[in-house]
Parts: sequence; structure tokens; C-alpha cells
Amino acid sequence: MAGSSRWIRTLGPAQIADLDAALPALRGRPWTEIGRGDLPLPAWGALLEDIARELEHGCGIVKLRGFPVDRLDED
Repeated sequence: MAGSSRWIRTLGPAQIADLDAALPALRGRPWTEIGRGDLPLPAWGALLEDIARELEHGCGIVKLRGFPVDRLDED
């Protein structure tokens, strides 16, 4: 795994913009009450399909790079 990039995916500007647009509506809600329909992420479709394929039929692990954790809080 250490020498392979097969399991690494990097978020692009469109995925980050989707997060920026969707997250404010979820602020303060318990994560247990959030479902797929509450978080529209149109730019994530192909990426999520690719991740699912890698998890189910590939190496079973995926690392996401570029997630903007530096500007997000716990909520």
C-alpha cells in the first residue's frame, strides 16, 4: 500500500464547492439524523461511485485528500 496510489483520491474544486454549499443547512443537526437526501453533492457522483468500487472490489481502503479540514469546525 505504501508504494501505491491506487487507494488515494483527491477532492477537486467542484467537490469542495458542493461541501461549502451543503454544510450550512446541516449545522447543529445530530449526524444520526442526517441522510443522503439532506446533503446534495452533485459533483461527487463519479467520485463516490469510484470510491465504492475501490472499497468493494479493490483494496478495501480509500484515502481522501484535499478535504478542507483546516476551515471546518466540529459542527
